[in-house]
Amino acid sequence: MGVSTDEVLLNCKDDYESLPYKTKAMLEWFLNCTTEQFIFLCDNDTYVNYRKLSELPYAKYDYSGKSSLWPPNSKLGVTFQYKDGRGNTIENCHPWASGGYGYFLSRKAAEIIVTSGEPTSWAEDLWVGQVLGPRMDILKYDYPEYHNNVTWHWWKPVGGKITPYELLEVYRNGGVPQGKKWYMR
Repeated sequence: MGVSTDEVLLNCKDDYESLPYKTKAMLEWFLNCTTEQFIFLCDNDTYVNYRKLSELPYAKYDYSGKSSLWPPNSKLGVTFQYKDGRGNTIENCHPWASGGYGYFLSRKAAEIIVTSGEPTSWAEDLWVGQVLGPRMDILKYDYPEYHNNVTWHWWKPVGGKITPYELLEVYRNGGVPQGKKWYMR
């Protein structure tokens, strides 16, 4: 099977464990092969309402999206103790923008991530947040209205793998996913 003209092959593994390395490779491509000032990254099981996404004021910030604020009532700029899905504990964890909902990075933020060394987490979005979190010169923003308004993320525990038919259903519903298979809380 050939590669279409709108695909870019990256020199990295294409499995779940390699997500941080894929993110790093995507950002290297972004920096070296485009003149764009921002990149939007999201999981491949995320529905994006492009019209609403393009209306966000992302160009004001180096790093923006829907933050994963754990525990509840956490705030950007304030660290907390976090135990990830594999039992690893991060003592001074910074909030991070969820890859499930997607996030924007400026060229400045992408450069910092690319030059930060080896990924320190299996979760690419968590890793990106830990690299950028301590940087006071990075402008960060959390879009509270993002979730289930601009993007929707497929909920694997309920929905399993997403099918092209289920994604088509979203388009038929005018860009609004229906049902509990989409992460709606």
